[in-house]
Amino acid sequence: LEHGRGDVADAASVRGMFDGIAHHGRVRVVVNNASYRPRSPFADITEEDWHAVHSVTLDGAFLCIRNALPTLVPGGRVVNILGRNALDGDPKRVHVSSAKYGLLGLTRALSASLRADGVAVNAVSPGIECAGIDLDRCRDEIAEQVARLTVEPTEVTGTVVRVDCDGS
Repeated sequence: LEHGRGDVADAASVRGMFDGIAHHGRVRVVVNNASYRPRSPFADITEEDWHAVHSVTLDGAFLCIRNALPTLVPGGRVVNILGRNALDGDPKRVHVSSAKYGLLGLTRALSASLRADGVAVNAVSPGIECAGIDLDRCRDEIAEQVARLTVEPTEVTGTVVRVDCDGS
């Protein structure tokens, strides 16, 4: 799902993408990492800004999971990428924080809902405050955690793995 400048999630495009994938086989893993993260004081956030952020971050994840679900059952994995905004909030990204917190709720509720179908739903919450080689190390750690959650037994579901990188 492309998000560019905050393009809204388009249900028909997402469905078409998953139809094309299903033509070649099963979807075993879905990683929802799309996010639109503009900075703005709360008083300056318009309804359009609010809906654009939620459309990409939360609606996009919902659409991807919903369209992948027929081929995820049984044994599939969903990993949602949260970020510090979901767990700690960001005063300059209130709309992003609320969308990411919604993604946390989606993770927890879906993990309970899909457990009996053999689908594990988990999240990784990176917090990055570094640059250069430390940023590469951070990205590697995030990727490791995402990969680990794609092979864990389905009993590991509803988990949030924090990956806090501060360059030290």
